[in-house]
Amino acid sequence: MNNTLYPAPLYTFLSLCQREALPKEVLDCGAGGANPPLNLFCAYGYRAAGVEIDPQRAQLAREAARQHGFTVDIREADMRRLPFADQSFSFVYSYNSVFHLSKADIAAAIAEMRRVLRPGGLFYVNFLSVDDGGFGEGQPLEKGEFLQEEDRGLVLHSYFEDDEGDCYFDGMQTLIKEKRARRQLHSDGQVYRMAFLDYMLRV
Repeated sequence: MNNTLYPAPLYTFLSLCQREALPKEVLDCGAGGANPPLNLFCAYGYRAAGVEIDPQRAQLAREAARQHGFTVDIREADMRRLPFADQSFSFVYSYNSVFHLSKADIAAAIAEMRRVLRPGGLFYVNFLSVDDGGFGEGQPLEKGEFLQEEDRGLVLHSYFEDDEGDCYFDGMQTLIKEKRARRQLHSDGQVYRMAFLDYMLRV
């Protein structure tokens, strides 16, 4: 059994999915890393697939799944062009990932996620809020978009006003919309304010 703890919104989304009478099939857009949320869904019997644009992070996620005895289908692909047929999944999410795209590309990625969702399926995505401590840092691009320095180099971060992201979800039923803000102590002793906007919806 996987005893890893995941961020609270992932458990909330899993709880919503568990209530649905739909096939237990889930897609993670931005599925890489050594602690992939897909493992949480695998532990509850879901057929799990994911896309990850970074080959190294995709391999880390595959290895993490194998270590827990899970089978996952993680493909090296772009969430703006998902390699899956229409209406392939009951549940789709993108956690801490889509906001590394420009806002125009976020629209394209969300359209793709909607395309692969079955009617009545559930969707979860989170954005960075303008209340986050990183807002305004780095090289400005378009409104709310900044190139910011990370360990892996310059990375795009897109930040949203409270209702700015609503336009992506026309025709979808909002189940949960929530702003989460907290302060986190970093290893260098600095306290950093983190703020996100969560959307959980039904197509």
